[in-house]
Amino acid sequence: MARPKKYSEEEARLARLKSKRDYYCRCVNNSFCIILYICQEVKEWIMSRNLKSERKKALQRYHDGKEAGKTRAPSSRSKSCPTRPNDVTKPIEHVQAPLILLNSRTSLKTAIAAIWTRVFPEGEPVDMQQVLEKRFSQLLTQCTDEPWANLRPKIVNEIKHVDNAITESTKIRQEAWKRDPTGNSFIHNKVKRLTRELEAYSGLLFEARVWLDDGGSAKLLHLYDGRQLFWQHRR
Repeated sequence: MARPKKYSEEEARLARLKSKRDYYCRCVNNSFCIILYICQEVKEWIMSRNLKSERKKALQRYHDGKEAGKTRAPSSRSKSCPTRPNDVTKPIEHVQAPLILLNSRTSLKTAIAAIWTRVFPEGEPVDMQQVLEKRFSQLLTQCTDEPWANLRPKIVNEIKHVDNAITESTKIRQEAWKRDPTGNSFIHNKVKRLTRELEAYSGLLFEARVWLDDGGSAKLLHLYDGRQLFWQHRR
């Protein structure tokens, strides 16, 4: 006696079609992932080339303007409100932001978001390395737009502002340890990233200030091209 069929002919045909469809979907997905990865690599390569080109152009504009004795034309507002010569190099006072009050009922997630917003108005950045690269390019551009004597106090003030945010993030981290001594909660990871990224941002500004004091934008760009700046090797 013949063994009864487990599946009908129609069910077997549908099963084969489903198996083929799943196989082709996996192949298409793998191919798509490979193409997406290649596109991302090409995009990052193009962006790095563009950033390097823009930095060199900014540096060239800086030297051209310096040799030609280029100065900014005073605006009508500055003519009507003249400033004293001593005001040019007067340091900008750092205004400390209100402290975040932490207690057992404080939402640490909200507190972390507030600290991010103090430094980056758009909130927590997705790619911090890209933020650092962009800020470095802005620093070189700023060097071409105004004298270092005017720019330096602004950078010092920005460093104070970021360091103040780091102090606040440390307090949030201490509160997180009180609530979860194991250190396994997602809040620990979020506040750890907050502190780490802000320290990298502060380090970039500090290195820029030191080398712009010592050798100018040419020295700073030389160190960047040689990957000798600490923030370029962050993990």
